[in-house]
Amino acid sequence: MIARIILIIFILSLWHPQENMNFFVVDGESQCLVLYGENSADFESAKIIAEKIAEISKKKEEIFPYLEENYSDKNNLRTSHCDFIVVGNTSGYFNEKPYISLPLWYDDKNLNGKLDKNESREEIFINFSEENNIFPVLNIGDLRYRAVIEELPMKKLWKSGEKNVYIYENAGKVRFLNQDLTPLEFFQSIGENVVLFGDPYEKEFSIQDNIEFQGWKVHLGGEYTVIEPNGNTYSFDPADLVYIQRNVCSLKEVTIFAMKIEDNKIDIYVLRNYGALQDTTGIKIGSDEWSLNIRSLDIEYEDVNDMSPVFKDGDIEYIIELRNYSSLSENIYITEFHIPPCGLSEGSYTGRIFFSLEITDSDPHDKGIDSVKMIYKKVIQESFLRFLIKDIKLTEEIRNSYNIISVGGPGYTKTERGINICNLWTKALTDQELSKVDWYISEGEWEYIEDNKTLIVAGKDREATRRAAEELVESL
Repeated sequence: MIARIILIIFILSLWHPQENMNFFVVDGESQCLVLYGENSADFESAKIIAEKIAEISKKKEEIFPYLEENYSDKNNLRTSHCDFIVVGNTSGYFNEKPYISLPLWYDDKNLNGKLDKNESREEIFINFSEENNIFPVLNIGDLRYRAVIEELPMKKLWKSGEKNVYIYENAGKVRFLNQDLTPLEFFQSIGENVVLFGDPYEKEFSIQDNIEFQGWKVHLGGEYTVIEPNGNTYSFDPADLVYIQRNVCSLKEVTIFAMKIEDNKIDIYVLRNYGALQDTTGIKIGSDEWSLNIRSLDIEYEDVNDMSPVFKDGDIEYIIELRNYSSLSENIYITEFHIPPCGLSEGSYTGRIFFSLEITDSDPHDKGIDSVKMIYKKVIQESFLRFLIKDIKLTEEIRNSYNIISVGGPGYTKTERGINICNLWTKALTDQELSKVDWYISEGEWEYIEDNKTLIVAGKDREATRRAAEELVESL
């Protein structure tokens, strides 16, 4: 019997998601569906996995053109003395030229379907210059791609005795070069500006000996033990404020973990996916040179009328901006590329072209342009809903066509719909003794049933199942 248990554990331990990516996707095409109980409380866990499947599946690229013919130079009459500012929506505050609409990202935090002046966004700034009686030319700084951060999160003070530490409240994301970043704080110094980014998480727990949160483990005993996801272990005196700090790139002593206990409750804070962006020159894209600029300013908005000076809204914006550092060649474009945790460095970068500018001009000695054409290429990710299916809709045809990720155990759950089985397919596999895990006591894990092309992700309760789902996603 002992040998059989050891054999089962050994077999289960062999199935690692990273080594079996073909179960999830092949050449960017999803091979699986995420199954959840129609009447269970595990939808959120299934959603976490489905969102990851959507993320790693092939994205579609859609092309959005903008064309303006017989264009005349207007840069003395409009915002920031430029000809165009491309934004994601012009039906709100940004509804007059030089603002034009292409589907760039913006944070529609009031959900009104319009880009408002207090919403973070992507922008592309275009200015046509004149040089030696030649128009148009794109001199240094005439083409800028930027993420505009309208506000940074508040910081909270955690204090215990003589010790205290600041943590960041959760903040909104911004998109830059098709990557989502969560800016936390702006640091300005002579010669270098820096934006700290990362994903802060905070959760309150009841008093208990062992806690797991965002990959960290905490044990409360005679001394407090904290274990990082990478296995590093720290011990603390229960009388002290518990926190761990780390140097993040050029920034010193950033708090990545903190814990406080008061009023019979435990608060835990974790900072993940952290890094920093700083001013950088010498970025080569094709034959052109670019710089990354981190700055803060009160952006100028559209004119009240054509003859009056521009006005500002009085609020400081924080800007991550890629701008041309040399006169641009005839082949004008911006590419996306991966941003390392400690930002960009001098060197050449390649990636998908997502914005290009084509200028047609028969007479370079006048202030007119025959046509200005912009092409924006947007990557469209399928909705996670495409990968979700309820257990009652699982058919033999679907099982033959897809691998199945079955989220939730075989036990019963109580919701507003009554008492129901968490996942009918997991229960069927368990009843057939194809599943060897005792899901009624499991703290959260996954098990692969090869004959049925099914990966069960479950635990003894909703929290354990969610823990298993989060660990699976982290391993992909």
